[in-house]
Amino acid sequence: MPLPSAPGMRPRRSLLKAALVLGAVLAVPAAAFAQASDWPAKPVRIVVTFPPGGTSDIVARLVGQHLTEKFGQQFLVDNRPGAGGTVAAELVRKEAPDGYTLILANNAPFTIAPTQFKKIPYDPNTDFTHIAYIGASAPGLMVQPSLG
Repeated sequence: MPLPSAPGMRPRRSLLKAALVLGAVLAVPAAAFAQASDWPAKPVRIVVTFPPGGTSDIVARLVGQHLTEKFGQQFLVDNRPGAGGTVAAELVRKEAPDGYTLILANNAPFTIAPTQFKKIPYDPNTDFTHIAYIGASAPGLMVQPSLG
């Protein structure tokens, strides 16, 4: 059964692009940590800035499953939503910078939160190291066609 689509959309091409992006994403974290031969020696926590069930949670679980299989050590998802991602970012900042606590976030805790809150409990420029770009989404606004 073909996938439903709006006129002009190409769902197969979109799915293929998504699969290629996911494949590239899954390879990047592994390469980033490949140089530390004894890493990971214990489970790795992936802190997600959104609640369970959303896109970020699903992506974190897929990446975590792949990394678990690749490294033979568990990668556990820990959802910590709240305050535009600052709850998760503060938690990760307090952890030792040893590669055992990662954060999967959009740009909100690092670019939006500093403009929205008088004080945030971390420095978005110096307290974190970027290791992988996972992807992006384009927002959209839809209405009933009858509205014109």
